[in-house]
Amino acid sequence: MLRLAEHYKGKANASNAEEAFEILKEYGNSDREMFFILHMNSRNNLITNEIVAVGTLDRINIHPREIFKRAILQSSASIILAHNHPSGDVNPSQEDLDMTKKMKEVSKIVGITILDHIVFSGKEYYSMLNHGDMEIAQTMEVLLDFYKK
Repeated sequence: MLRLAEHYKGKANASNAEEAFEILKEYGNSDREMFFILHMNSRNNLITNEIVAVGTLDRINIHPREIFKRAILQSSASIILAHNHPSGDVNPSQEDLDMTKKMKEVSKIVGITILDHIVFSGKEYYSMLNHGDMEIAQTMEVLLDFYKK
């Protein structure tokens, strides 16, 4: 587990995908896929962020237990998932979409909201929430609150 930019801790909001991307974009040009979690409190203030896993040029293996173990230990009210695509193509793969669906199912059980899953490069990002790729199965209040801040 590697902590990212500590100067964001407690000061930054990630109230939309663009703000989350600003926190992560320095990792967008990595030569390997990296999976990140942004841990948020109930006011969508950043508690901390971290690299959860590092993969190969075009894939990463991540399991829900690794994500939610860390989210529980950080007392996260919600999380934003993110990973880079070294190719520069920020469109999610079918594997990315399937993994996000699995994570959303687990999130319902543990009670930690996934606000978004962002795929990014050094120059641009793709928000699964903004593109309608995330099933909105959790309360609309949480999502509306996410965009109010």
